[in-house]
Amino acid sequence: MKSKEFKISAYKKQILYVYMAVLTIIICYFASKIYKTDELIWPRERYIIVVTMVLSFYMVLLKLFLDKKMELNQAVYLYHFILLAPFFLMIFPLNYYELRPLYLIPMIVVLAKDLSLGLLTGIAVIVSTYVMIFTNLAEFMYIAFLIMVLGCLSASQIHNLKKFLVSTLIFWAGTFYLCGLYRYFDPNTVYDKFQYKFAAIGLMVAAACSLVIFFVKYWVFFIRIKMFASENSIPMMEIKEKSISLYYHSVEVGNLAKSAAASIGADIRLSYAAGLLHDIGKLENAKDIRDYLRVANEYGIPKNIKSIIVECSGKYRKPASKEAAIVMLADSTVTSVEYMREAKKDMSEEKIIDNVFSTRVNNASLSNSGISLEELYLIKKVFLKKYNC
Repeated sequence: MKSKEFKISAYKKQILYVYMAVLTIIICYFASKIYKTDELIWPRERYIIVVTMVLSFYMVLLKLFLDKKMELNQAVYLYHFILLAPFFLMIFPLNYYELRPLYLIPMIVVLAKDLSLGLLTGIAVIVSTYVMIFTNLAEFMYIAFLIMVLGCLSASQIHNLKKFLVSTLIFWAGTFYLCGLYRYFDPNTVYDKFQYKFAAIGLMVAAACSLVIFFVKYWVFFIRIKMFASENSIPMMEIKEKSISLYYHSVEVGNLAKSAAASIGADIRLSYAAGLLHDIGKLENAKDIRDYLRVANEYGIPKNIKSIIVECSGKYRKPASKEAAIVMLADSTVTSVEYMREAKKDMSEEKIIDNVFSTRVNNASLSNSGISLEELYLIKKVFLKKYNC
């Protein structure tokens, strides 16, 4: 039965990728019609344009196809956005190309997945767009590449406010300067000095893109947290396949953390997801935290969850949030209870919970978490109720 389900899943995946491959050809052909009408095109030039566009997007599709850690439905939605967004941006009849924020597309992809896919998307979007418009003016494409790279690097730092601010200022300054030079390369104009008008337009568009990224970041964060806050997520299914005892331990920690978070008004979904995935490194028998983070990165786990993975043991740094403190207490409690049961030692769950809480308080493990004594009392009540104490 399990083998049959796998075959159906593999067949469905093949059908979807064939569909996306065919859709790419169709969209690229109609996109080429936006600027290259039959009256303005050389004989057989359209074939070259369409093939170039299709191959550019196929690079992105191949990257998605090879990414085994990415869920199929997520890959399909993301590729539709990558393929269709530039098409709709190019439909608008704007005379100034600076007003077409094509680099916003790869910046959003960086948030949704990672920097490498974002840069690859940027290459596909810019090549396929500029080969359609400026087949004889490659200089425009080079400047667009530079702006795209600066934008993607800025988006990749969104989880660190200080780094994001610095990289965004560099992105804005670079866009301002490059857009001021933009018209130097147009042989149909007579601009012979820095164009502040176009530079200002470019700066305003870049600033708008950064604001979009800032808000989209939170949307993507909540979507991704929701994706991992499930016992049926990909990493949890692989944990279950590797070790049923590890799976039940993770589920127990996750449920305990979720109940505790609800009792003090902490982030329930984040606590639950981090509780489920706190031992993600054991999928590959990781020995230290760097290996844990490498495994977490392979699954695209958000930084907020990874921070808790680092902090919940207390070995590398103290919990810096209430959610991390909750997962630490939940993991310590579940682990201690499991150990006492396996060793058949005569110690009640109430005594175990008392020891866990007193130890963490006395060694100041929770001193940076911002959690109060009153909140600890409420969490402890939840734990005691969970174990019928």
